[in-house]
Amino acid sequence: MRLIGDRAIDSLRLEKGYGIWSAEFRQDSTPIATGLDRFIAYDEKDFIGAEAARRERDDPPARRLVLLELDDGDVDASQDDGVWIGDTLVGLVTSGAYGHHVGASLALAHVDHDVIERADEVQVYVIGEPRTARILPEIPYDPKGTRLRDLGD
Repeated sequence: MRLIGDRAIDSLRLEKGYGIWSAEFRQDSTPIATGLDRFIAYDEKDFIGAEAARRERDDPPARRLVLLELDDGDVDASQDDGVWIGDTLVGLVTSGAYGHHVGASLALAHVDHDVIERADEVQVYVIGEPRTARILPEIPYDPKGTRLRDLGD
């Protein structure tokens, strides 16, 4: 182990699609909106928030957290940069950084649910300049998690 900086941690976490508290995960975020619903045991009878969780499962939120890959540029996306299709705002970036292992500019963003299914490309305005971005279907670095599991051997 050795010391590394915050920017290195951001790069690494975005390559794995990991969110953080106060950016992707906030008090107004729900498990379904952030992709954490895989940890909910909906079939359990009683747990705090069970009724609300089941209600949201049946009527998903308007926006979900996605990982974007931006076309080349000199600056990475940052919190609250807009995600657009044409003249319509369809989401907001929660955090962004350059992924050094995958060689791409990455950003996590809450994007309108219907856009996730139908949009091939979106625009992210980074410092006022539009950059083409794609919603990634899986995380770019070690999507199956084999490298993480191999560390324990």
